Amino acid sequence: MTTIETRFGSIDYDPQNTVTFPEGLIGFTHLREFIVLPKEMTEPLFGLQSVEDGRVAFMLASPVQYFSDYHVMPGKRELDILGIAPGDEFFLLATVTLQEDQQVTLNLAAPIIYTPKTDRAVQMVLETTEYSSRTPLPFRENADDGAAPEAQTVNG
Repeated sequence: MTTIETRFGSIDYDPQNTVTFPEGLIGFTHLREFIVLPKEMTEPLFGLQSVEDGRVAFMLASPVQYFSDYHVMPGKRELDILGIAPGDEFFLLATVTLQEDQQVTLNLAAPIIYTPKTDRAVQMVLETTEYSSRTPLPFRENADDGAAPEAQTVNG
C-alpha cells in the first residue's frame, strides 16, 4: 500500500489499482495516474483522485443516469488509447462541477471513457456537439434511486 496526502486527508491505495489516463485530462495533461474513491463505482457520484498531485481531484457521474438520450461511442483513436475492441465494455463518465452560483453541472462536451479491461481512461472532446461543458445537473425527486454507472459495449 502507498499513502498520498490529499486535501481530504491521507489516503492509502494499492498502486496496482490505479486508472491510467495516457493523455491526462484537459488542463491536467501532466497527471496520468488516478484512483477511484470509493474503490468501487457503486454510487451515482464518486471521486477521481490524482496520485501524482494530492491537490487534484474530480467528482464524476454517469451522464446517462441523468440524461437517458446521451450516447457517445468511442472512435478508433479512443479505442486504440484504451486498448479495447468491438465487444469490450466501457463506462461513459462526466466531470461534475460546482459553479460559483452553487449550480451543479456536468461536462457533457468532453466525457471520460473508462474501461476496466485495461484500467485506462481517456477524455474525449466532442468536436461538433449540442452538449455543453456546463450542463446543469437535473433535479431528481428520488435521489436514492441512482445507482452505479452501467457498462456499455463497443459496437463492431
